[in-house]
Amino acid sequence: MIPYNGTLTNLLIKPISALPSGAVAVFTVRVNGADTALELTFNNSDGTTFKEDTDAVSVNKGDLIAIRMQETGGTDPNSTYFGMSIQLKP
Repeated sequence: MIPYNGTLTNLLIKPISALPSGAVAVFTVRVNGADTALELTFNNSDGTTFKEDTDAVSVNKGDLIAIRMQETGGTDPNSTYFGMSIQLKP
């Protein structure tokens, strides 16, 4: 739950385990159950950190946020682990 009005930005994703061959992972920030423009897509499994710092999403105190991850392709979808963070600016 968002503690104060502000802006979400700087979505940061780091793969902890490798994506399956041919897989693509899409991370989308959701506010109150709706997708936002703050999204990150990648298919690289080299352990690189990925950052989406061009989009920002306005939020209000009490909003609920979630980060949806959808992995497609490859031989074993949804078998990859990630670390993630997002910044809330007042």
